[in-house]
Amino acid sequence: MNNKKLLISFFIMILVLTGCTDKKAPVEVDDAISAASGQASSDSFNSADYEEDDNMAGPKEGTSAYELDWIEISYNGISLYIPSEWELVDYEDADMVRYQDTQSPDCIVLAYYNDPDISKEQREDAVLFGNALIDRGYMRQGTQKGVPAVNGSSVVFKAIGTLYIEEDPYQALMYYYPVGDYGIVEALFMHANDVDNKSDRSCLEMAISTMEVDDESVPEDSKDLGIQDLGTLPVTLLDNDEMTLTVTGVVEDRLTVSIANKTDEELNLSLDAMSVNGYDVDGTWIYDLSGNEFDSSLYTVDAGSEDEIYLTASDLDTYNIKELGRVGIVFYYYGSDYKTRFRSDYLLFDMADDYEQEDYMSYEPSDDVVYQDDKIMITYEGVMDNTACFMVQNLSNECFDVSGSKISIDGEYQDNMSSATVYSGNMRMMAIDDVEVESGMTMMISFSIKDSNGSRYSTDTYSVDL
Repeated sequence: MNNKKLLISFFIMILVLTGCTDKKAPVEVDDAISAASGQASSDSFNSADYEEDDNMAGPKEGTSAYELDWIEISYNGISLYIPSEWELVDYEDADMVRYQDTQSPDCIVLAYYNDPDISKEQREDAVLFGNALIDRGYMRQGTQKGVPAVNGSSVVFKAIGTLYIEEDPYQALMYYYPVGDYGIVEALFMHANDVDNKSDRSCLEMAISTMEVDDESVPEDSKDLGIQDLGTLPVTLLDNDEMTLTVTGVVEDRLTVSIANKTDEELNLSLDAMSVNGYDVDGTWIYDLSGNEFDSSLYTVDAGSEDEIYLTASDLDTYNIKELGRVGIVFYYYGSDYKTRFRSDYLLFDMADDYEQEDYMSYEPSDDVVYQDDKIMITYEGVMDNTACFMVQNLSNECFDVSGSKISIDGEYQDNMSSATVYSGNMRMMAIDDVEVESGMTMMISFSIKDSNGSRYSTDTYSVDL
């Protein structure tokens, strides 16, 4: 477990939720969890332990929850409803918050951990996720029973036990959700039973019944953004048992690339994406074959060979790019069976140590904003070669695919194949291909936007005077 996880766990355990073993007699525990030691046992769950979450539908009439106003809150990848009068307690030194009932000692504690050592496979299977939590010591001292479950489309691990806040025992329902690629949210619903002003628990039950995964609030550090910064030239893009790929230098608008095929078969190297100075461009390999120069996004590397080729882009003039400052690249390769053997992240590298984005801004988008949200901005750039052009700017840390849809010109519907893949922080020109236009026409257009996880949304339809 990483240092951040250990620090937060220690903070929570000491200052907020103290274990019960030194406060009361040991409790009978489930075989899978050891409450006496405060550590997760090595025993694992099996499919028989798996259950569907049986959350309530809402507050019952006559309960305290029924009389209150409720608000929705989001926390690092989950959302739930809580009474609007509950007070928020924020812990500055830990990724943790507490929502405190103002009429009883009941509370909800939410904590967030970043744990890249729990794999994607474990996060997608309720049983494997529960086992991983136990093996990595997430179970609190005082936990009595735990079971893998599912809430909607998300796996969740549920546990019960007795936890302490200061000297007071609480009955605790504990929920653990995997969020993003690396994150884990722990939700503790704490009911004080041995007090004079105890609640009827209906507020906690209502909050539990509304809890669900909230993709919009997933923290950036829990996402595998697939981006690596390799530094300055020369840089090694790949070095495995089959291939070594190194960018050794730059000559004007071309990068020199050395390739070594370490296998006894042909390998096909495909260029999937390229960016230059923050502009996504149409990249291409340039290579010599029988004395003739060819350019293509695909290059075949002979068995056991060592080659030198070039990398450039065919549309540098679109962005008035005269000098390479920072380059981004995504590539993959496959063998004779056409199965991909390796696919790279989005790899960034600089030509020199002093690269600054603003020094290489060779194209400024227009002020004619057609659409904007917190992730994407689309501006109209004008008519070029009888084609309407839009600049798509990515304002986020994710990759997006944007396409024009529902296009009509002066009221007549038009088919088109326009699309643009835009990487984190970049911009790209998107031409509405196959739709011939002239200045003075009116275009109606909406946009379809898809993120790197495959989630898609569509904008409204907008009128653009060409």
